[in-house]
Amino acid sequence: MYNFMKTKNPTTTLMLFSLLFSFAINAQTVVFTYDEAGNRLSQALEIKKIRDTDSSDLVTEQKSVMALIEATTINDIEVIVSPNPNGGKFDVRMSGVGENTDIKIYLHSMSGKLIFESKPAQLITTIDITNRENGTYLLTIAVKGTKETWKVIKQ
Repeated sequence: MYNFMKTKNPTTTLMLFSLLFSFAINAQTVVFTYDEAGNRLSQALEIKKIRDTDSSDLVTEQKSVMALIEATTINDIEVIVSPNPNGGKFDVRMSGVGENTDIKIYLHSMSGKLIFESKPAQLITTIDITNRENGTYLLTIAVKGTKETWKVIKQ
């Protein structure tokens, strides 16, 4: 093994150190795109790679991200709605639900028409709107009287 720390020449030490750390460096940023109404259309992971110590060798690529899911807490119940946007089927997943917890799920069209209503008996409720038009729908979940609403996009 080389003992470059004991070398008396600092230039040699610096060169060895530079060689050891001249690998690719990545920086990741999540990029969202929205329509004019403020609805999120897509999520992408932007990866910037620096392949050399020369900053002119910067490569940027974008990858679609399907796994970025945010949980919302309603009265100590964690709720995840995914995927969103979707092709007509999406899940409402809940955790931290106790017995006899009062939960209601409603899905309305943007005109206010009730499309789906449920008092879920399971922790995962799949909602199928494949027979409905593409567009934005309003999903409301009520837990013990506290309501949260999501915009759900069917593409």
